[in-house]
Amino acid sequence: MCVPPLGDALCAGGGAGAGFGTESAESDGLAIPSSLILYSAGFDATWEIDFFGAAAEAADASLADAQLSLQAQVAPSYINLRSVQQRIALSDAVIARQQRMLELTERRVQARTASRLDLTPLRGQLESTRAEAEPLQS
Repeated sequence: MCVPPLGDALCAGGGAGAGFGTESAESDGLAIPSSLILYSAGFDATWEIDFFGAAAEAADASLADAQLSLQAQVAPSYINLRSVQQRIALSDAVIARQQRMLELTERRVQARTASRLDLTPLRGQLESTRAEAEPLQS
């Protein structure tokens, strides 16, 4: 796959190489005593013209696949997070209502319109709800 660095129409490629060698030279059967040391270096660059946008389409498809994979991994965690947040909000609301009910019953006991026995189940229910809500907070 070619990811175009210079826009949508060109794709780059390239390479490099180097070499070293020695050679003795002869002239008409007479040996020349000096050795020749040969060095060579080269660089190669190529550009491919993408007339039909295949490389750009392949890059876009690869990006779309990566995004879809990421969404598939993140979605269940997000749903679990939102579910726990809703359960926390609901348990907080229930606790607030139960506390209010306990306060009202305490006022009725002080006004002698209710028995102290009415407070016991309300306190137990409130403590039970608080205990059930505690693991959600952590």
